[in-house]
Amino acid sequence: MKRFWVLLFTGVLGLSPSVWAVKTQYWTHTTFNDFSAGEYENVVISNQGNVKLSRELHPLWPEPQDSTVVITSLIRMPDQSVVFATFPDSRVIRLHQGKSDTIARFEGKTITALASDTTGSLYVAVTDGQAELFRIDAGKERPESVYKPEDINYIWSIIDDGHRMVIGVGTPARVIELSPQPRVIATLDGDNVLCLLVDKKGGVYAGTDRSGLVYRILAGTRPELVFDAPEDEVSSLALDSMDRLLVATAQAGEHVRSKTDSPTGKPEQPARESNLPSETPSNPKLPDHSSDIIPETPADLPAPPVTTQPSEASTPDGSRKSTSGPIQPGRNTSSGENSGNALYRISETGLATELFRDALVIYDLVVDGDWIYLATGESGNLYAIHPTTEEQTVVVHTNAAQISRIAKTDDGTLYLATSNMGGVYSLNQDIARKGFYTSPVLDAGLMSRFGKMQLRGRLPEGTQLWISTRSGNTEDAESATWSDWSEPQEAKEFLDIRSPSARYLQYKLEFRSEGQSVPTLEEIRLAYQKPNIAPRIDSVTVENDPNQPKSKTITWSATDPNEDKLTYTVFVRAIGRGGWVELAKDLENPTYTWSARDAADGRYEIKVVASDALDNEPGQGHTASRISETVAIDNTAPVIGDVTINGTTVTFRVVDRNGLITSLDYAINSVQHWQRKLPDDNISDSPEERYTLDLGPLPPGQHTLTLRATDNEGNTAFETIAVSVSK
Repeated sequence: MKRFWVLLFTGVLGLSPSVWAVKTQYWTHTTFNDFSAGEYENVVISNQGNVKLSRELHPLWPEPQDSTVVITSLIRMPDQSVVFATFPDSRVIRLHQGKSDTIARFEGKTITALASDTTGSLYVAVTDGQAELFRIDAGKERPESVYKPEDINYIWSIIDDGHRMVIGVGTPARVIELSPQPRVIATLDGDNVLCLLVDKKGGVYAGTDRSGLVYRILAGTRPELVFDAPEDEVSSLALDSMDRLLVATAQAGEHVRSKTDSPTGKPEQPARESNLPSETPSNPKLPDHSSDIIPETPADLPAPPVTTQPSEASTPDGSRKSTSGPIQPGRNTSSGENSGNALYRISETGLATELFRDALVIYDLVVDGDWIYLATGESGNLYAIHPTTEEQTVVVHTNAAQISRIAKTDDGTLYLATSNMGGVYSLNQDIARKGFYTSPVLDAGLMSRFGKMQLRGRLPEGTQLWISTRSGNTEDAESATWSDWSEPQEAKEFLDIRSPSARYLQYKLEFRSEGQSVPTLEEIRLAYQKPNIAPRIDSVTVENDPNQPKSKTITWSATDPNEDKLTYTVFVRAIGRGGWVELAKDLENPTYTWSARDAADGRYEIKVVASDALDNEPGQGHTASRISETVAIDNTAPVIGDVTINGTTVTFRVVDRNGLITSLDYAINSVQHWQRKLPDDNISDSPEERYTLDLGPLPPGQHTLTLRATDNEGNTAFETIAVSVSK
C-alpha cells in the first residue's frame, strides 16, 4: 500500500505549446457539496466527502412495489421475524424466512402502532375516529380487543418492558399504563404523545407534537420536562450506547437544503492513508558542477539521513508496510439555524447537543453500537451518523418518498419500511458488488486541453476502482457531438485524461467489491490548460483623493481568464496636446494615486494597461487596456473683477477658466464672519457668475469688503475692496 500525492503533469501531445497558457488549472472534488451534484447508483457520499459503495439493499415485499402503499409501523418480534402494517388496506403482515403472511385485516380502520410483549403476543392499535387496541396471540387467528377507551382518538406508541404495557395517546397528549388496570400516569402539553421509551431505571420518556417536548415520567412524581425542541414534533426516541437520550424531530413543512462550504478541522481519530497504486518517478541525474568554484566541504559534516517514501515503513524482514496519514472528516452544516429537522443527544446533566440537521423529516431512528440510523423523507434516504467521528453518510437511497420505519435484529440486519412506494427491505452487512458515480459536467470556460487526473482514496484487498472520461463543446453531455467514454482505467495515483481537447469534461467512476470491503474515493483533481487569453479591464475610475489635495485616486477592475498574475502600467495624456506619458509601471495592486498639483490646467485621460507576461513564456503574454472618462485638472483659482461701487451696492464678476464657480462668500470689516451670497441668477452652475451685493446701512467712513470665490476643484481666490460711506 502506497501513499500518493504528487504534482500533476499537463502535457498533451499534438498541440502547439505556443498557443497555451503556462498556468495549469484544476477541477477539484473533495467535499460533499463537490460530489453531491453528480449522479450515483449503489454509491453513497459522506459529509466528509468520501464516495464509496453502499451496503446492499434486498427488497422483501412486495414484488412489484405498489406506489400507493404506506407502511405505518414496523417492529421486530422476539423470534426475529418482522411484522408491519399497511395503509390504506389496513393489513398486518409477517415476514419470516423470506415468506410473507397476512395475519390480520382491519377493514375500515387505520393501523397506528404495533408492539410485541415478551411472550410473543402482538398488539395492534387502530382507529376509525376512536382508538382501539387488539392483541394477537401466537397460534390464534382472530385478534382480541383488549382496550377501547371512549375518550381517546389515537394510540400512537406502545411499549412493553416485561413488567407493564404503556401507551402514548391523543387527543390530548397522555401516557396511560394498561396493567394491571388502565390508568393515566401523565397528561402532557401537546395534542399527541407520538413516541415512548423506557430507560433502565424504569423511567418513561414521552415525545409530543405541537410544541416538540420530551418528558420523563417516574412513578409517584410529576412529569419532568427534559427537552424543548425548536421543532414542533418529536418523532422518535432512543438510547445510545452510553444510555444517553436521543431525540429526532419531524416538523412538517417545506424544507429547502442550502449548500455550504465544508468546514475545516476534524475530530481526533486513528489516521489512515491513501493506498491507490503509485508509481514514484526516479530522481533525475544531477548536473555536473565539477568545474564550479565552491567552498571546501568540512570533513566532519554528518551524513544526510536515509529516507524512504513517506507512505512506507520498513518491517523487520525488510519488506514495506503502509503507514498512516490523516483523513479529513467534517460536520454537516447543510441548513440554517433551526431549519429542517434534527437529531439531538441529551446528556445526564440535561445538555442538548445537535448531532445532525438537514432539510428533511426524520421518521424513525435506531442505534447499532456507535452508529445511529435515521429514516428520512422526502427523498427516501437512510442516514448513518457516527457522533464520535462526526461522519454522516447516506447509507442507502430508495425510490420511495419516505423511509418511514426501521427495525434491527440481533445479527445487525436492518429492516426498512418505505412509503409512497411502499415496501420492506433488509439491509445486512454485505457491500454492494458494483456501484457507479458520474460527475456533473465540468466547464473550463473555453476549449482546453486536458492533462492528468490525480486520485486519493483507499482500495482494500478485494476492491477495485475504474475511471473513464468524455468531453465535448456543448453543455449537454448526451449530445452526439461529445466523444465516447474513454476506455476505463484502473485507479492509481495519477492517470492521463484520455479525452480530446474541448470546453467540457465529465468523469465516471465504477466501484467494485467482492462484498466484504469498501473501495473509497476521497479526492479527485483534474488538470486542464486553457489557451492564453488576454486579460480584461472592466472599469477605470478617477476620483479626488480626500486625503491629498490636488491628487487623483485611480482605481480599476481587471480579470484574467487563465488566472494569471497581472501587472499594470498607468499612463496620462492631455486631450489634444500630445501623446501618452507613463505615470507608473509594474504595479501589482489595482490602484494608483496621481499627484496632479504640477499638471497644467486642462482635460486629461487616464489609461491602464494590464499584462499577464509574468505567468507566460517570454513573448507569449497578452495585454489589455482601458481609458478613463475625461478628467479635469484645475489648479488655478478663479478671478474676481469688473467691480463697480455705487454707495453701498457692489457689483462684480467671478470667472474660472477650467472649472465652475461653486460658491462666493463675503465679509465686512472681518476675516472670520463670512456670509454666503448667491449669484444674480440664484444658481452657481457656470464658469462665469455675476454678483450684486447690497451692503445695507453702514456707518460713515471707510469699510473693507473681502470676497472669497471657490471653484469645483477647491481653488480659492480672495479680493479686498474699499467701500467709502459719506456722512
